[in-house]
Amino acid sequence: GERDVTIRFSPPPQQQSAQTNKPVSKIESRLLSDSIAYISILGMTGTVVDDFINAFNQLGSAPFLIIDVRRNQGGNSGNSEKITEHLIKKDLRACVFVLTSHYTFSAAVSFVLDLLESGSATLIGMPTGGDTGHQPKFYTSKLGYSYWFPTRKHVQVSEQGFPMEGQSIEPHYLVKRTVEDYLKGEDTVLNYTL
Repeated sequence: GERDVTIRFSPPPQQQSAQTNKPVSKIESRLLSDSIAYISILGMTGTVVDDFINAFNQLGSAPFLIIDVRRNQGGNSGNSEKITEHLIKKDLRACVFVLTSHYTFSAAVSFVLDLLESGSATLIGMPTGGDTGHQPKFYTSKLGYSYWFPTRKHVQVSEQGFPMEGQSIEPHYLVKRTVEDYLKGEDTVLNYTL
């Protein structure tokens, strides 16, 4: 059966870096060469929009931009829309590659789909997790296992008709990381992109 449970949440403490007492950034960025900039977006929460724009501006005018969302399990879709808007409205100075994986979920999937449908990016890696949230409802079994299921009555689709639930976004170039690659510490997807 189903039962209603009321839980009162306190706002979580802002995640801080122990050394600097500043919020931890969801962005990792660096130049891989004179012509290739790399930005990894680890989540769509907190100050990610400002952090992304700062990283984007600091990386200069490299003709190639790699955006890695392989470890991004989502957050706030409003944040992903703002980042996408920044990339699309900006006179893009770079060829954009987006790295995806089965761990790319929720707002990160929305981000990938928006860039894909804008024609602004080439996707490389594994298919996304196939889930953008879809008003999830959470359940916990008697054994303590938690599950969540989408609850929208009608399937939501993107601007171009792609279903927002239950279907992974396939990359333009499917690249799998093997066990041997993992054991060697090789990033197969990034190496392929380079």
